[in-house]
Amino acid sequence: MVGDLSRLLSPLVVLLLSVAPALAQGGGRTATTDPTELFERHLRAAREGPVQIRSQAAARLVPLGAVAADRLVELFDGKLSALAQQGQETVEVLGRFDDARLRALAWSALDDADFPWRPAALRGLAHAPQPEEFPAFAAALDDTLAAVRAAAVTAVASSALQTVDGASPFREPSLPLLRARLGDEDDRVRRAAAFALDGLGEAYALYWPLADLQREDTWFEFENGRAARYDAARQFTARLGDTAGYRPELSPSDPTNAAATLALEQRLRERAAKSLGVEPAEFTPPELPPHAQPWQATVPALCGIEVRSCRRGELFLAVGADDVLRVGLGRPLEVPLAEGRAAELAALLAGAYESLGETRDFGTPGCDLEVYRWVPESSASPSYVRLLKGPEPVEGLRPEALQPFLAAVLADAARAPLLSDLRAVDLVQGIELALEAVGGPL
Repeated sequence: MVGDLSRLLSPLVVLLLSVAPALAQGGGRTATTDPTELFERHLRAAREGPVQIRSQAAARLVPLGAVAADRLVELFDGKLSALAQQGQETVEVLGRFDDARLRALAWSALDDADFPWRPAALRGLAHAPQPEEFPAFAAALDDTLAAVRAAAVTAVASSALQTVDGASPFREPSLPLLRARLGDEDDRVRRAAAFALDGLGEAYALYWPLADLQREDTWFEFENGRAARYDAARQFTARLGDTAGYRPELSPSDPTNAAATLALEQRLRERAAKSLGVEPAEFTPPELPPHAQPWQATVPALCGIEVRSCRRGELFLAVGADDVLRVGLGRPLEVPLAEGRAAELAALLAGAYESLGETRDFGTPGCDLEVYRWVPESSASPSYVRLLKGPEPVEGLRPEALQPFLAAVLADAARAPLLSDLRAVDLVQGIELALEAVGGPL
């Protein structure tokens, strides 16, 4: 069997497949059936093993039952900082145990805004939602972190399918909550909500991921549209059995994909019409909000900021050559700038690069990341300055040379015409919170 696989898979994959069980057992030690020793080995592998096997090692804690549950409670109950050091894989399996103490521990991790693995805690809890937890899952749909909101969608949808004394008490309360997530700013949450609603009989929602199949947007070197196409196609295959020949690696305008999209749309129309009890010709497809519609960047970005915080979420700012500050991925929020302002901002960041000399990385890799991109006139590829850290604050992480550029971007966002709108106020506050979570005070 291994010989057959070696002809199909890369040598690295074959190696991982062969050594993963041993690594999850704690290396090359002699196999043991003692539950206590197995617990220690699996926990260590989940924390320190190669990234490729950590989830597998953590999952092996669950079959150990009460032995593992008691030991996890002993180690981490009331000690969230110690739990955080175990990594997200261990945090995620807490909710998979049939143990109220570990579910309470997972909920306490989720409720701590500074806990770095909150999405993992909720993903584990969503694995087997309890009826009394429905209000808490519903509240998580409005969480700051998109990954938490996506996990909450799964939990709410699972709750909607549960029966209690022969009834489905959470189905009706779930539907408006999930419909609201179709308007989420994050496309991953929108797709989760769309497929969840389809599973509850509201097939029209699949028009949201259908629109993702048309995306070609990029953000600097990130091909976000391509990633969305792959994810949407994967989920369509799981739900419909196939994608009518759609190939996400090809452009949406490719003849193969154009024909496949038309075929998929017809199937969705028939599916949605049937769920409503009408003929396909009588069904009117939903009108998607602007941020859910496909968008393609046509103006090059001169400079930008990427922030990924395990506690405060993600932020993407790009200053276009057309003097527009764009916030977000997919179809971004656009903030008009004064004429010539983009070039001024790019010059400020170029000056910061010059002050920093050859140093481009500050800190050490962790779950927090702040990246400054600048595209020199002589290059089509951006240059980078990166701040890297774990969840703990690092004093002086952000070089002072970057502050003039940051101050200018924040001032522009604050003076935007959108400031009279609450969303614009939240935008400025969101930018500041995200930056402070990684690089410290502004």
